[in-house]
Amino acid sequence: MPESVQPHILVVDDDPQIRDMLQEYFAANALRSSATASGGEMMRILADQAVDLVVLDLRLAGEDGMALARRMREKSAIPIIMLTGVLDEADRVMALELGADDYITKPFSPRQLLARVRTLLTKRR
Repeated sequence: MPESVQPHILVVDDDPQIRDMLQEYFAANALRSSATASGGEMMRILADQAVDLVVLDLRLAGEDGMALARRMREKSAIPIIMLTGVLDEADRVMALELGADDYITKPFSPRQLLARVRTLLTKRR
C-alpha cells in the first residue's frame, strides 16, 4: 500500500520502549506512525501533519494526558485511544467523558491495540 494511503497514527508516550514497540508493530501492519514523548510536540505534529488517530498516554512526565485530550478535542475530532498504567475507574470514566474514544491499560497486547485502532479507523471513514 502506498505510504500516502496508509493511516497515520500518532503515539504519545514518555516510555521510549512503548513508543518504539508501537512504531515497529504499526509499521509491520501497514500503518504509518509518528511518536513523541511530549504534549507540546504532539500539538505541533497535529498542526503540521494529517493524523488519523492518536494513542495518548494518560500520565506523561510533567504533563496531564487528560488536559492534552481536552485541548485536542477543542480543535479536532481525531479518534483518541488513552493508554495508561492507572487502573482507577474514575480516570477511565473521565478520559471517556473528555472525548477519548477508547481506553487501554498497561500492560497491553499490541494485537488488541491494533484491533481497536483498526475499528476506530473504519468507523471514521
